Amino acid sequence: MIIKDRGKKRLLGKLNGLDEIIDRTQSLSDGLAEQIKERSDIVSRLTGDLDRRIARAEVLLNDLESDMDSMDRHAAAATRAFSKNDVMRLIDKGHDPHEIARMTGIPIGEIQLMIRVHEDSGQ
Repeated sequence: MIIKDRGKKRLLGKLNGLDEIIDRTQSLSDGLAEQIKERSDIVSRLTGDLDRRIARAEVLLNDLESDMDSMDRHAAAATRAFSKNDVMRLIDKGHDPHEIARMTGIPIGEIQLMIRVHEDSGQ
């Protein structure tokens, strides 16, 4: 009987040890689940914030592209407003090609080409 009691006590001690391990494991599991939930909530908030920022950036990009298109149309109209003769008159008045390009909106390369063509034609 004493041997059986000792065996039962050992078995009960081991079972109690397993119960403690199970309780600690459950506690760790619960803590991990809580941390995962918190991080998931953070990721959801960040994702929503990023989505809003991306949408805003797309709106701004579209506005900028629209403004650039408008500016390009205005620059093209301004370029057409000045002829080769206008450019030559400005050269004759002593303006340099860079200054003329700024004044007229005509690209500097185009101004330089006009000058070369004018000089080559002997005018």
